[in-house]
Amino acid sequence: MGFYPNEGDVDSNGAEEVNLRTSAGAELLGQQASAASLPVVIASNQSTLPISAASLPLPAGAATAANQATEIASLASIDAGTPAALGQTTMAASMPVTVASNQTNIPTIFQGPTTAFVRISTNGTTVVKSGAGILRRIIKMSGGNLTLYNNTAASGTVIQVISGTNPTGTLVYDIPFTIGLTIVSASGPDAVIVYE
Repeated sequence: MGFYPNEGDVDSNGAEEVNLRTSAGAELLGQQASAASLPVVIASNQSTLPISAASLPLPAGAATAANQATEIASLASIDAGTPAALGQTTMAASMPVTVASNQTNIPTIFQGPTTAFVRISTNGTTVVKSGAGILRRIIKMSGGNLTLYNNTAASGTVIQVISGTNPTGTLVYDIPFTIGLTIVSASGPDAVIVYE
């Protein structure tokens, strides 16, 4: 391979024109194999050259289509287990978590049921509570008759009858009622009803 001037060819500046040809006389035009090409040096200020490649070698652990499919499946699994809404919600809409086995004490506040009371010191019917609750105790301070109903009226299931002859003091019950708590008092009672 070499270059051979064309006899008598001169460009407009008076310089002799040169065609690159092999030693057999074939012109070197178009892309050639490395062995049939002239070595060249790219200029230091050469702009970016586009390249095309069917595939390039990747370093170990590099992202591949197979790895991406695995990661997408993992992310979809995480997404499916993550609640759509943030903040406190019901158990069914929450993500399960496990507290560490070496977790230090977590401060908690227990909000127990609200205990209330009513004093009955006149004859009549008193609806103490509507709805379910618990009869905790009755503090009897003097005579009088009390009839307690599991209802919001003076009828239905009788919880307890306390007569005026019962001694004074505290009677502990801790029994639930489901409909309400109504008390019919007679004969000059004086008692405090403690309930939830």
